[in-house]
Amino acid sequence: MRYIVSLWIYSDFILALYFAISLLIKSKCKYTENCMFLVFCLSSALWSFGFFGVFIQTEPDNAYIWRAIGMVGTFAYLISAQALLCFICNMPKKFSYITQSISSLGIILYFFVIQKNQVTYEPTKYGMSYTFKPGLLNNLYTIYTIILAINMLIVVIYTLKKSKTQRLIVLAKKLLIAEGIIALGMVFDTIFPLMGLKAFPGSTLAQFIGLTVIYHSISFVNHSRINISNMSEFIYYSLKVPVLVYDASLNLQILNDSAYSFLGVKDGPLNYTGIDELFEAEHEDIFTFTEQSHDVDAICCNNNLYCSLSVNKIYDAYKDVIGYIIIVTDLSERMKSMRKLEEAKQEAESANKAKSTFLANMSHEIRTPMNAIVGFSELVLKMDIDENARKHVEDIKWSSHNLLAIINDILDFSKIESGKMELVTDTYYTSHMLNDITLIITPQAEKKGLTFNIDIDTDIPRTLFGDKVRLRSVLTNILNNAVKYTKQGSVTFKASVIKRYEDNVTLEFKISDTGIGIKEQNIPNLFKDFERLDERVHYGIEGSGLGLAIANNYINLMDGNINVESEYGKGSTFTITLEQKIIDPTPIEYEYTRESSSHNTGNISDIKISGISVLVVDDNIVNLRVAEEILRFYGLHVDTASNGTVAIELCHSRNYSLVFMDQMMPDVDGIQAMEEIRCINSHYATGGDCKIIVLTADAIKGTREALLRKGFDEYLGKPINIHQLERLFMKYIPKENINHEEVDRRAEKLDSSEIAYLKDSLPLVNVENGIYNCGGKIEDYLKILKITHDYGERQLIELENAWSKKDYNFYVIKIHALKSTLLNIGATELSEQARQQELQGKAHEYSYIDDTIKDFQSNYRKLVEDINVVLSHYKMLDNPPNDTEAEAILDSKISLQIIKNIEHYINNFDFEKVFNILEESKKFTFSEKHRSLLNRIEELMDDLSVDEILELIHSEIREV
Repeated sequence: MRYIVSLWIYSDFILALYFAISLLIKSKCKYTENCMFLVFCLSSALWSFGFFGVFIQTEPDNAYIWRAIGMVGTFAYLISAQALLCFICNMPKKFSYITQSISSLGIILYFFVIQKNQVTYEPTKYGMSYTFKPGLLNNLYTIYTIILAINMLIVVIYTLKKSKTQRLIVLAKKLLIAEGIIALGMVFDTIFPLMGLKAFPGSTLAQFIGLTVIYHSISFVNHSRINISNMSEFIYYSLKVPVLVYDASLNLQILNDSAYSFLGVKDGPLNYTGIDELFEAEHEDIFTFTEQSHDVDAICCNNNLYCSLSVNKIYDAYKDVIGYIIIVTDLSERMKSMRKLEEAKQEAESANKAKSTFLANMSHEIRTPMNAIVGFSELVLKMDIDENARKHVEDIKWSSHNLLAIINDILDFSKIESGKMELVTDTYYTSHMLNDITLIITPQAEKKGLTFNIDIDTDIPRTLFGDKVRLRSVLTNILNNAVKYTKQGSVTFKASVIKRYEDNVTLEFKISDTGIGIKEQNIPNLFKDFERLDERVHYGIEGSGLGLAIANNYINLMDGNINVESEYGKGSTFTITLEQKIIDPTPIEYEYTRESSSHNTGNISDIKISGISVLVVDDNIVNLRVAEEILRFYGLHVDTASNGTVAIELCHSRNYSLVFMDQMMPDVDGIQAMEEIRCINSHYATGGDCKIIVLTADAIKGTREALLRKGFDEYLGKPINIHQLERLFMKYIPKENINHEEVDRRAEKLDSSEIAYLKDSLPLVNVENGIYNCGGKIEDYLKILKITHDYGERQLIELENAWSKKDYNFYVIKIHALKSTLLNIGATELSEQARQQELQGKAHEYSYIDDTIKDFQSNYRKLVEDINVVLSHYKMLDNPPNDTEAEAILDSKISLQIIKNIEHYINNFDFEKVFNILEESKKFTFSEKHRSLLNRIEELMDDLSVDEILELIHSEIREV
């Protein structure tokens, strides 16, 4: 028995020492609790080792020495145990200081209780034992151990009551059991010796049980501590979403707790649980994909819930796939929310549709009788009625117009609300829009005695692409409001360029007034529906309160914005900013003038000029004829030249007052011709009587300044703008040669039926722009269409010839001329195609021309065919072109190209094109040989003798 107890105690020593060494080897002493536990282990080892020595001794003196060693371990054990428990149980600092102070008294007590006269040693069958001699010191030692036991019990109970973590509660329960065992052991070797009974090493054996419990707790703390090595495991099992891990063989290996409950998988082997047993997926093979991850929609077989499976590949260090991790997202609640949202959306749309339908029907029903009231009011006002009745009818008319405006606002607003309001974009002239606005607002401002100031940036492009009607409506609406709410002072309208790019421009329109202004707190409500601010002050001013709301919606549709600044009592400023596409970048400086928007907008001058000769130089026959027709309209004597060389010869023989010189021409261009003409005599010299005006379709910013520096007197853009042309006449022609006839142009209204016919017949053309470019009369416009038609095929042949020879420089010159021809007649989209070809050609991007020439030719031919229909309608096809150059024999290369075109169309069985070319060829003069060949081809085409025609053409080509 003696040896059993001794070996047991020795084993405790070895295990305690092992715990300490293990802690050092694993390098976990960087944590405070581990350092404290290391001391605790060494104390336990020393306690066990000392009392092991006591119980194997046979001599009392030796037993005394071993007990002295063991008691060092005992006191160290008690002190370190007290400190360790307070630390790991997070005891209050004050309590920890008190208990540690009490336990530290054991260091002093040790030197008293270890004295030889305090203990009597006697051998027993268990080994050497001892009893305490009665006295104060041994009593103090017993009290000391009991106090420490009570302190530890308090720590444990406090932890059980106050701890919020399950980990500490479990630890406290274990410590409670360990402390009970140690307390029981103390009875045998602390209480018994005090009573004169032989000591048995109960506490020595029991303290190791306490050590084991604390070791287990400390190990749990270390294991629970998140670090680099175990972080993924903690995250994996802490996730509240189901996570599955499959190996490379597609066997399920790991599930987290959420996955077990969501999928309904029972504990047991997972290897044979295939993905198809858990989910019904849209894809047959969830694990087949090339990316690192992909998402799959599926239905969980356990609960029939919609899920999203995020499947991610797991790679090893060699980038080989070793498995797959699947994260499951429950979409059931989201699907329910989406269904509810969709149902709510459908209900809202249904209600909105019903409201919009009602508003539209109501507006229509009211509009019909209102139109009758307005119309009959107009008729009555034309009758001979007394002034009193006239006043009443005018009031009826004015009120009807106001009511119609409100109805239109409501209808537009209902369209905006229902999402049916769309922009109607088209090419428009900026000056037209600005003039329209000026014409509308000026009389209103004058009627109230207000000054209407206009400030237009001269750098605004001439032609833009956007919704002109709605932009004009927005600006007019805000200007109307400015006039309505301004009792005295002025209204200012400013238009300027904020940013300008190659294809787009950002415009800013500012409308300022000196009216009543808007209170700061009311500005956020300004664009709300049916909102009218400060009604007491503005009582009597008509309106629905929708105008600004609609204006704001229009500008939002255009991707612009409206900003408002106002000072109550002083006035307001509305700033509209939006971007528009540039069609013709010519600055508006040469088109929009203050004179054109002055208060006297009812009448404009009809200029007639006498005794003045001018020369027009242009290599493009159509542009030449357009310019000639416009200039002849003013009464000028006009000579024409198709190239720079002819122009120089004509200037040698005659003194012209004005020379209109095209910039880009083959051989001798406009600049060279101008420089040579300047050297002829003093009349043409710089500063002389003749003014040389450059004609160009090149409207890039800075072009005008560059050309004036070259020596030109002025710049005129193509297509020719009438207002700019008349300004040049007023500037350079003596007043005595100019006569003015005042004509009320408001009475000259174009026939709407003719305009409608032209629009239907010419889908590629903006007819209004074309008529405007040609002087504002349909008659003049048709003449220009006739010229365009007569030379259409020739233009195409010249382009085809240049392109086939890869003479891109000549091609750019020709396409430049054709660009302005097309813009003249209003074919803006086709003109834009030509402009892009010109720009790319100048940049030596010839592949762009190669890629787009066929499309351009096809569109241009379609345009010529449409014009042919129009001219046929007006019976203008029988008039041959009055062109001296047409009487000249065509170049043999051009003639041969025409014949090759015939061959091409015959090979493609496009016989209609062949007949068209043969008909067009009659307008030109060919060599006798080629004319004879064409006549023969025409005869053979009547019988469709295709083989014979091809033989004739091949023979001609071989001969050449």
